[in-house]
Amino acid sequence: HSLIVKGWDASGRNFMDSLSVNVVSNQPPTAALSLSASSLLVGGSVTASTSGSSDPDGTIASSSINFGDGSAPVAGPGASHQYKVAGTYTVTATVTDNNGASSSASKTISVNPQFVSVSSPLAGSTITTSTVHVVGSAFSGYGVTLTQIYIDGAWKANANASTIDAFLPLSVGTHRITVQGWDASGAIFKTSVSVTKK
Repeated sequence: HSLIVKGWDASGRNFMDSLSVNVVSNQPPTAALSLSASSLLVGGSVTASTSGSSDPDGTIASSSINFGDGSAPVAGPGASHQYKVAGTYTVTATVTDNNGASSSASKTISVNPQFVSVSSPLAGSTITTSTVHVVGSAFSGYGVTLTQIYIDGAWKANANASTIDAFLPLSVGTHRITVQGWDASGAIFKTSVSVTKK
């Protein structure tokens, strides 16, 4: 644009000066999102950050993070969030520059259910000794408060920890061995294997 300032004096003479002004449109910021994990267990927490965001012709004035599970977006360049339900969620970061332009970046996170892993005995194995060695571990984003062993539906052993390791008597026949975990949220989860005692 050309700006012209023109004046007249009492004699009727005029005089002026001009100035060229270049007006550049505001460029939007570039949003960046980093997550501390791409997957976790129910009850676990993830930390999200927009610290890598930039603006080519100004500054980042505000940021917010939406964790995608129906909770309210969190204002600020970083936040931690706990997921309480299994599923796949889209985390979205939105940044706004000092001239009001905004942009967003998204990443997905997988929230997996709590589970139990039984490392002994192996499913389908044949037991030839008088006892069966049962080893199992319970996994949860919440703290695991109790792990139990059941044989054919009957309780056999407890451990106030996430792992249980026990030798238990076993009669001849086919049996179902179940390792069950409890976490701090009150959830119960388990895995069973079948074995045969000769």
